[in-house]
Amino acid sequence: MELANIKGLSVESLMLLSEIIDTMDIKEELQAINVTEKDEKKAQRELVKQFLILFVTRLHKVKQPIYEFIAEYKGVSIEEAKKIDIIAVLKDMFAVDGTTDFL
Repeated sequence: MELANIKGLSVESLMLLSEIIDTMDIKEELQAINVTEKDEKKAQRELVKQFLILFVTRLHKVKQPIYEFIAEYKGVSIEEAKKIDIIAVLKDMFAVDGTTDFL
């Protein structure tokens, strides 16, 4: 499944996500994430764990684009986005069918 087809991800959100991934310079690391767990729920948890470790270590590089992405994704202002729980947003994104298939 392609990222643009994930329910709830607008074209603007996709563009911002692309900018974030590019600026964080994590494309190759994302592609290298390999989860071999056969149990689907455990595999999804492991994937999210690996993604979060990678994401959080480079978060400082994309402060403003993250605010913009959350504002777009959640339909709120940038000031409101600054106060939203980022982990809740990531969990929400990973809960969408097809997200883990894409990663």
